[in-house]
Amino acid sequence: MFEFLQSISDFFTTGIYTFFEEAADYFIVSLLIWYLKAKLLALEYAWDIASQVLDAFQISAKISAAFGLLPASAMNIVNFFRFPEAVNLIVSAAATRWVIKVIPGL
Repeated sequence: MFEFLQSISDFFTTGIYTFFEEAADYFIVSLLIWYLKAKLLALEYAWDIASQVLDAFQISAKISAAFGLLPASAMNIVNFFRFPEAVNLIVSAAATRWVIKVIPGL
């Protein structure tokens, strides 16, 4: 009987702190995982919106048409350094950045 009372006393003197510490750790980790999943979902949503905006304005086609107007010698250099791909990437990043700014809390 004394051991039972001693274990209850130990729980209230040292065990309760450990219990609340572990519960707080679990709560904070769960909250952080939920927050990161929500951010990832919002970023996927922002990318979908940005890609739809780029498709609506046909920016990739306009960039390709503009590079197509270059002379053949200049076009070889441009294609060697992959400038059309770089410009498309920069435009996509700018559109995504704009969408991220528009969505509050992201």
